[in-house]
Amino acid sequence: MHLIKNREIITDSWTQIADDTIIPDGDIVVTYNRWLTDKETLLNHAGAIGVSINIEDDLDALLSDLEHFSLIALNFAVFTDGRNFSRAQLLRDRYQFKGEIRATGDFHRDQVYYLSRVGFNAFVLTNEDDSQAEGVLSALDEFTVYYQ
Repeated sequence: MHLIKNREIITDSWTQIADDTIIPDGDIVVTYNRWLTDKETLLNHAGAIGVSINIEDDLDALLSDLEHFSLIALNFAVFTDGRNFSRAQLLRDRYQFKGEIRATGDFHRDQVYYLSRVGFNAFVLTNEDDSQAEGVLSALDEFTVYYQ
């Protein structure tokens, strides 16, 4: 699995934690439900904390907690569902979230440029070889002018 972050292909240093897993040291990404149920424990975690949000999760329930997150992963269940475009823009513009906003799940190379325009700065690429990751990276620079 490749990760593009801030226009570079890097190794992901974050550990995704399942709801029933013991919390390890280091930077972790927990599910929305895990955050809501174990918030007090997670606030005492020594590493950085990220939260993974599915489209059915209520983003408004996390707004008062944004200061605790270094990363927010927005999961695309299907590439035709564009609600995470709006969520990323809200996080950046209205709620002034400065951390990493990561696209995960079913998004396509053709969407990467537009995802970056609304606030995503990291993209998890699954089942991509190095040449495909370079292609996705180059998609960030395909357009030099935009109309919006």
